[in-house]
Amino acid sequence: MSPSLLNYAYQGGGNPPPAQMVTVSGTSMVAFTASASGGSWLSVSPASGTTPASLSVSVNPTALSPGSYNGTITVTAPGATGSPQTVQVTLVVSSYITVTANNQTGTPSLSFTYQVGGTTPASQTLQVSSTAVPVVMFTVASSAIWLSPGVTSGISINTPATLTVSVVNPSSLAAGQYNGTITITPTGGTVVTAPVSLTVTPAPAVSATPTTLSFSYQAGGTNPTPGTVNVSGGGSALGFSAQVTSGSNWLSVSPASGTTLTTGTAALTVTVTPGTMGAGSYTGTILVIGTGTAVGSTNISVTLTVTAPLPTINGVTNAASYATGAVSPGELVTIFGTAIGPATAAGATTDPATGKLATTIGGVQVLFNGTAAPMIYASSTQVSAVVPYEMASVASPSVWIKYAGQASNAYQLTTTTTVPGLFTQNASGSGPGAILNQDNSVNGPGNRAAKGSIVQVFMTGEGQTSPPGVTGAITAATLPPPQVTPAPLLAVGVTINGQPALYVYAGEAPGLVAGMMQLNVQIPANAPSGDLPILVSIGGNTSQKGVTVSVQ
Repeated sequence: MSPSLLNYAYQGGGNPPPAQMVTVSGTSMVAFTASASGGSWLSVSPASGTTPASLSVSVNPTALSPGSYNGTITVTAPGATGSPQTVQVTLVVSSYITVTANNQTGTPSLSFTYQVGGTTPASQTLQVSSTAVPVVMFTVASSAIWLSPGVTSGISINTPATLTVSVVNPSSLAAGQYNGTITITPTGGTVVTAPVSLTVTPAPAVSATPTTLSFSYQAGGTNPTPGTVNVSGGGSALGFSAQVTSGSNWLSVSPASGTTLTTGTAALTVTVTPGTMGAGSYTGTILVIGTGTAVGSTNISVTLTVTAPLPTINGVTNAASYATGAVSPGELVTIFGTAIGPATAAGATTDPATGKLATTIGGVQVLFNGTAAPMIYASSTQVSAVVPYEMASVASPSVWIKYAGQASNAYQLTTTTTVPGLFTQNASGSGPGAILNQDNSVNGPGNRAAKGSIVQVFMTGEGQTSPPGVTGAITAATLPPPQVTPAPLLAVGVTINGQPALYVYAGEAPGLVAGMMQLNVQIPANAPSGDLPILVSIGGNTSQKGVTVSVQ
């Protein structure tokens, strides 16, 4: 038989290879039979004959997977020398794959663009398919560390498949042009290479405008309207930070960090909070700088001009009665004037270091002959404070106010032993008193006290106490009963509706600043019903008229 070896090659999706011929000969005419073994893909024709003859050997690989297949053609001639004879047949089936990029026809190539400091470019796809058989196995490899084919290198994958190709860690790359390949190797087939390019562009610089801002502020007024700084990234989304590098006690910027907009500019809000700053010109700076891989920085100069009208004291009154005249040690007083404090009122606070009432609130300080007074309230036209007990030995003290770096006029006063004043509910010095019933409810026309019950009356101007009052101290009930808080030194008297009334306690009010007195008074059993006038005298000086207590 000739030839003794037949080779066939088939690529998936193509036509089966043509049949090949085998010649059978002998020394004489010999009858024979022919058969094929190795698989149904191999056949021989005719199945019998007489030498000399020709056999046609055919292969049908269309149902075969890629790979190498072996078969045998056997010719048998009974009784003939050398029978049987064989011919070896080899068939190689290779896969046939196609690769498209992003579902686009043409050469399968990918192109990426990345800007330093920007967002990683979106992934793209390679579609791998085969027309040879339903499934062709292939492996994928990438030629660059920045390039990911979306699958593990060397792992076999079946067609059809979609590869998600992405750029990995582009932030580690400098600006420039990078090239790589995705190699697709089918089992037994032709390798397909898809070129991939990556263009890395430099990051644009972060910049900010304007570079100067100016604010004006009048002490005691409202804070200036915030300013705006626009931050640009040249059309790219770039990280930036903003921080105050000088003037942080009055200057702030927000947000502290952000990202520039691809369209338009990001906005920073610059806020000035002058607080208690005195008159003058102040300069601060804000630094806007790119973060991450973003470059560029801008220094913004901020100027604040503070003007402060001279604070002026027009009058000093008892804080409870609003009566003018002499003051007593420990008395709560209210000072009226212009530009003497902030536009937004400030309330009393406690100095954590001393536990006493603070001597400065809202940037305002009240001085009696140079001694700082405990502060209760401060606004632009009204300030309340406590006359220091140290003024007991000063016959004619002066009082002045310091605010916004300026001192007011010195207002001349005289001192006396006591200046009783009853607090009222409407803080006007007249009407229903600041009085609590025996059950601690507020006394008034709608909640009258029973005859014979005890009411608590709150007042100031009681003068020096025993033990001596401590300027700014918060009263605590620490003395032996029954007098648990300091008591006024001078005699106390009470009348309700002109009749003497018994008081059962007279002393500093617990939990309040020294100079605030609590007087517990029993409503006379024979008092008439109604809103009755109440007067308190201490050391011969009597409280204001027009204050009432309501009796059932």
